[in-house]
Amino acid sequence: MDKKFKKEITSLIKRECANYDSQFCGINHYCCMVDTTCIFFRENQEVGRCKYFEKGVLPLEDDLESGYRIYHSKDQGSTTSSKPAKPRIKCERCGTYVKANSNRQRYCDSCKKHSDKEKARLRKQKSRSETQNVTI
Repeated sequence: MDKKFKKEITSLIKRECANYDSQFCGINHYCCMVDTTCIFFRENQEVGRCKYFEKGVLPLEDDLESGYRIYHSKDQGSTTSSKPAKPRIKCERCGTYVKANSNRQRYCDSCKKHSDKEKARLRKQKSRSETQNVTI
């Protein structure tokens, strides 16, 4: 990270971050979240990540935020994304493990088709039996 970008981040923290104090109990650039020096002011280290900074302070500066996001997306590479990993479930019909698309998913894709057909068949049978009972 270039010095200018890091300087802009540190000046934003000094102005806006509620957890930052210039000096506290002999610690320069104190952060009350980590109870030590703020990660953005540590020497010989690249800029780290702070959830409070990313959610509460960084959105105040749009240009700085976009540069920060681009910088950290390069660090993570293409193997990770901002979305959480999908949970794995065991299909209730065939027993295979698949990645779930939602927290309510119970079947794999092929078993879902069979399950939907079965539900439709039962629904139609129930509808027909109710119709016959009314007309008789």
